[in-house]
Amino acid sequence: MNPEQENVIFFDTTLRDGAQAAEKQIKTDEAVKIAVALEEAGVNVAEMPMATSGPNRDMIRQIFKTTKQIELAAFVRDGVEKDIVEAVGTLDEAIHQGRARMSMLTPTAECLREAKGVSKEEAMRRMTSGIENSIKEFTKRGQAPKLHIYFEGASQVKDLGFMDELTQAAIRRANELTPPEYRTNLELTLDYPDTHGTAGSNLDDPNEHEKLHRHYSQLVSGMAAEFAYRRLITAAHCHDDNGLAVENTIQAYRAGARQLGVTVLGVGERSGNADIIHVVQRFQTSGKINEITVNPEHMRHLAEVTAPVFGIDFSQHRVVGNETGSTAAGIHADKINADPDSYIKKNPADFGAPAYIYKVGPAMGRSGVAGVLGEMGVHLPLSICSRIYEDYLKSIERGEDADYAGKEGRLNFIRTFVYRNPEVVRRAEIENGKLIYLRDFDPKSRVPEEKGGKRRTHLDFTYAINGEEKSGSGDSTGGSLPIVEETLEKELGLNLKLTHWETYNTDEGADSEVVAMVTMRCMATNTERTGYSVDGDEKVASVQAMLHAISSFPQAEERLKKADKSI
Repeated sequence: MNPEQENVIFFDTTLRDGAQAAEKQIKTDEAVKIAVALEEAGVNVAEMPMATSGPNRDMIRQIFKTTKQIELAAFVRDGVEKDIVEAVGTLDEAIHQGRARMSMLTPTAECLREAKGVSKEEAMRRMTSGIENSIKEFTKRGQAPKLHIYFEGASQVKDLGFMDELTQAAIRRANELTPPEYRTNLELTLDYPDTHGTAGSNLDDPNEHEKLHRHYSQLVSGMAAEFAYRRLITAAHCHDDNGLAVENTIQAYRAGARQLGVTVLGVGERSGNADIIHVVQRFQTSGKINEITVNPEHMRHLAEVTAPVFGIDFSQHRVVGNETGSTAAGIHADKINADPDSYIKKNPADFGAPAYIYKVGPAMGRSGVAGVLGEMGVHLPLSICSRIYEDYLKSIERGEDADYAGKEGRLNFIRTFVYRNPEVVRRAEIENGKLIYLRDFDPKSRVPEEKGGKRRTHLDFTYAINGEEKSGSGDSTGGSLPIVEETLEKELGLNLKLTHWETYNTDEGADSEVVAMVTMRCMATNTERTGYSVDGDEKVASVQAMLHAISSFPQAEERLKKADKSI
């Protein structure tokens, strides 16, 4: 099979490489949650910690039982037969089901071999031994071998001739040692890691990592013509010591690597590894998302599951953070209001992150105010937003300080600067020309129920749809709002439910008015809209706010237009 016709494989090492940097033993239930989240996100392979300890073996078995399709890679030192025996014993059932591969480590960089006392000849012997023992265990279980070989420190190897010899030997020996009936289904991945995280840091040749991977990819693809392997590909596994892990991973992909090593949030030893979220983002924004099986919409959830295990606060993450798509600049808000694509090339919601775009701040301008209010379901003309912005700036001059971050902060902004200017809301109602509005309101006195002692509200009211007056009435123990809700449900045929209701007095004096905020949810689309109104009577303000909320649903506008035509 031509590797270029396959999806790029995402090989996640959070539970192995990432766990090596954890300050505590990852609990089995934590590891299972991460593995399930990886599977749900579409990750192809999850590398497991070494199966040389009881807790790790139990964890690996539980992960296999809980997941359904993600492959599990058993990490072993290739020259240590005990590692392989423990690994295949732990993943016995996974091997039988074709959901396991052996992931072997061979030291290649001169500095690493010297530190471990491994000569070139010994490195070759260990790799060959690991391949042979792994093939025996797979074929013993009636399965074609799946092998993944790390050439540790490959980006730092000075003797490229030695690396070529290792590459060729791995391919030829795997073919020779595999029984003929399994060869066509043999899978071999040759991984050339940037173990030290220094690749690409040469300012005189910033593309050296891509050149290196292109050399190996061409060498392997050239040999692939000699063999009938099911899969024979190269891979990248990059560390982030110089902040280049993601870029080096993308360079390897451009050079022909068809497996990319990643971890969630970039967790790993020292400065960590290539962050899967950033790598997926590069595929998304490059229009190559169809080349991978990973779903960008699951990235935020991956972060939410993994971050607590490693003690990470990801709120400021550049892709899935709480306000990754935000701006506090009025000049940008103006362009975003007119055309979001002019400034926002990636939608945070595509990665499962909150879609907040506008921040409250002194540079937000009237366009920023319009954006903040619009996100909360309040749509006011720019002339009104200018007055609210001026009021906000005066509050800063007076030394008033408040936290307007996040959804609750934006609500506080509305309560402070919209509620205390009721004439602004009233004027906005006129300028916006709502499709539904309250024309008359005649609540009758409440009378005790004959049974149960509850008090019931009877309401007669007049409303208008596109200028055509209609009448409504009803009884309810829940007050005025349920009566209007039921009436308009019958009129418009929308499944709308009241989810939030607040009222505030503008001041304590005789001229005090009531500002009402009502939120309605459309059960069919699971969306909410909020309406606002001001009146001297709390019931009138509340009903008017409900009508405004309902009118802002696109579905309501469509029904209203149809209703207008039928009159």
